[in-house]
Amino acid sequence: MADVGVDIKVDLSGFSNKLSPYRFRKGADAMLNQMLMDMDRYIPKKSGALRFIGHVNTGRSQLVWQAPYARAQYYGKIMKKGATYSIKNYTTPGTGPRWDLKAKAKYGKKWAEVFVKGAGFGK
Repeated sequence: MADVGVDIKVDLSGFSNKLSPYRFRKGADAMLNQMLMDMDRYIPKKSGALRFIGHVNTGRSQLVWQAPYARAQYYGKIMKKGATYSIKNYTTPGTGPRWDLKAKAKYGKKWAEVFVKGAGFGK
């Protein structure tokens, strides 16, 4: 029986570029911006201010709606002195609390595709 030596060389330079933090950041940026646009139609719109102030935070890891009433609108509850009141009337049909879950049910698969495309994966 003879011993056979085999040399295998694998060039992973392109692979490491595909997995770089830069590409992940690009994918996340694309996805978060798409999420913000897709959630817009489900955000309560009495004056439109809450829809206008939504943005991707500076750390780019979450979406933020920063207003005194944003939390109450998001959860659909107002808390005052130990009591909780549910918000029941929304002026715009199809809007209401937890707009993220409503949008995710409709657009969740698309968000994953936007991430992949934004990161340059799948090419």
